[in-house]
Amino acid sequence: MSNRYSKRLYLQVDRKYIALFKFFLEGYDNLAYLTVVDKYKAVLQLVFSHEFEEFVDDFIKNVQLEIPIKIIYNNLKN
Repeated sequence: MSNRYSKRLYLQVDRKYIALFKFFLEGYDNLAYLTVVDKYKAVLQLVFSHEFEEFVDDFIKNVQLEIPIKIIYNNLKN
């Protein structure tokens, strides 16, 4: 059963890009909040409202132009 209040997206980036990713995300006020799940493997969790699915998807696509991102788990469009 999908949670209708929030969505989660798990990403992996190179450790040196965690701060840059956070900087990019902060430029999109209240789009999502970021949690670093594993600082050694650089696993990030984004939690956001289901209403922002398309915006988050666009954000990830734009950031991927600057830094490599591996999507580990994606419950978008569910």
